[in-house]
Amino acid sequence: MKNLSTGENIIGDVFIHPTATVDSGAKLGPNVTIGAGAIVEKGTRIKNAIVLEDCHIQGIQTSQAYNKSFRTHLDNGLCDWLEFRNRQMVPD
Repeated sequence: MKNLSTGENIIGDVFIHPTATVDSGAKLGPNVTIGAGAIVEKGTRIKNAIVLEDCHIQGIQTSQAYNKSFRTHLDNGLCDWLEFRNRQMVPD
């Protein structure tokens, strides 16, 4: 595969579309494709997955009720028209 992404937060084969926005605090790979216009926030862990165009993967969320932080983790999945937030899939 040509044009694979590289960096400290990249493991294995990862393709990030040039119009996608991926925070350097997100950990990607192996086997990840990030589509056009997608947004991947800090604290996200994505592996073995395809994030299609215009998806928004939110990162670290803090729950004051539980005094905890939650990270979004997507493994063996496909994100299409959904927004992935706090380990739940929520329609836009």
